[in-house]
Amino acid sequence: MNWRAPWLRDRALPLLLATLDVGMILATYGTVARVRTGMWSIPGNGAAFATCCWLMTSYILGRYSNKARGTSPRLFRETVLQVGIASSIIWMGFIVHSWSYQVVDAQTRFRGFVVPVATIIAVLGVCSRLLLMNMSKNARKQRWLIICSEREKDVLRMELGPSELEQLTFCGLEQIKDTWYAGTNIAIGEDVEPISIDYFFLANLKAGGTKVLRLNDWCENTLNRIPSELIDERWFLLEDGFAVQPGRIWWRVKRIGDVLTGLIVGIATIPIVALAACAIKLEDKGPVLYGQERTGIYGTRIKIWKLRSMRVNAEKNGPVWSKKGDVRVTSVGKIIRKTRIDELPQLWNVVCGDLSLIGPRPERPQIEEELEKHIANYRTREWIRPGLSGWAQVSYPYGASLEDSRAKLAYDLYYLKNAGFLMDIMILLKTIRLVIRAEGSVPESER
Repeated sequence: MNWRAPWLRDRALPLLLATLDVGMILATYGTVARVRTGMWSIPGNGAAFATCCWLMTSYILGRYSNKARGTSPRLFRETVLQVGIASSIIWMGFIVHSWSYQVVDAQTRFRGFVVPVATIIAVLGVCSRLLLMNMSKNARKQRWLIICSEREKDVLRMELGPSELEQLTFCGLEQIKDTWYAGTNIAIGEDVEPISIDYFFLANLKAGGTKVLRLNDWCENTLNRIPSELIDERWFLLEDGFAVQPGRIWWRVKRIGDVLTGLIVGIATIPIVALAACAIKLEDKGPVLYGQERTGIYGTRIKIWKLRSMRVNAEKNGPVWSKKGDVRVTSVGKIIRKTRIDELPQLWNVVCGDLSLIGPRPERPQIEEELEKHIANYRTREWIRPGLSGWAQVSYPYGASLEDSRAKLAYDLYYLKNAGFLMDIMILLKTIRLVIRAEGSVPESER
């Protein structure tokens, strides 16, 4: 089984914040109980329920994002929303508990315990989030010296935004000693001839604490993606990882998990699929299901099924990418697409082995033929079984162009190398968050 988790490196701060939240809630419960009763008590079911509510709503609303988003007013609004939702759930849980166990002093307990606990947690939650934002900003100030060719430099300029490029300094081999300064780490491109590198100078820097990485490793560790233009055939043959391949233990474990989860979720969501099917039929009397040919593992052809979200014969002139405000999408289709209910029939594809729960999304063969002409190493993504959701889907907006496909391939290559139990669990949690927030299922704009 593969336990590789390089993506955890830049998620240390959110994990720290979640840990602090747990300690904060338990400490608050104990302190308020001490003030009210005069004695310390071990947190029980109420504390566990409040902790779960807080962690769940914080994750869904993005409080544990390690990227500082927006300004302090936006942070305040997000925190108020998160606290409001969490407090509402805790409040409803308290009412249900009081009603179920016929608590005689429920109102007194609510005013004297639930309200002060929620208030203290809210204040401490704002403080801890501000601390995380400041720590994240400081972590992103780390500078890198990139020694690479012009070709590799152009690739990075396509990959990175202006703020990310500000942290980089590009130079050639002859400029290393003049360009490097204390506190700067180094990444070396694959195009740089090894015989030309001043290994003695770099070894001294590394011995002194400077990070020296290959450019591929820098992309993997820093960006959580691997641009396809920076790899070649040697990458797949010589790199570590690639655990989700036929014959590997994790391949078999993953398959068992796919079948069991597909059956359980498929049976549980039958009522939802039935209601959506009735709505589709009532809207335009057309067929409920829509079958589409896609490319599976190693280029095999598979047929996946969806609840129809477009009008009948929407692609009579050939397959095209969806776009924002697509007139082909029906009224019911807009709803089931946004909530991803239209994808539920593909659980049958998961059980049959055409798809996995987690993996690169399969593309249509006609579109792939065009993408292969313009995107380097595109077919590499077919070395793993495609999935219902994947690293690209939870890390990048809905793809609706050639440039989007190139960007998503970088995430698919990262997953191909680092796929494993922990990463699949994280992708599953991120997918659930996207579904709850109704995000990432439609194009954000026409790119």
